[in-house]
Amino acid sequence: MPEVYKTILRYAEKDKAVWGIVRMGLTGRPDFFWACEGGEVVGAPFTRFARAVEVSRLMARFGCAHVCMIAGHGDLGGS
Repeated sequence: MPEVYKTILRYAEKDKAVWGIVRMGLTGRPDFFWACEGGEVVGAPFTRFARAVEVSRLMARFGCAHVCMIAGHGDLGGS
């Protein structure tokens, strides 16, 4: 998952707490970190993400090479 890793690195340059957030998602805690790339999926789903339906529709409509959701980071935010 090289593109997901690049995304994590980009956010971690600005906020080292990203590593802990990613770890929480990788251990199965929802609403912290979820990613997919090349058919692989890691992390836990976002259950309280207000824009999850919108993101799902965009992924289905346009397709995505990779998706990386980190709580509190990115253009869509994490609330």
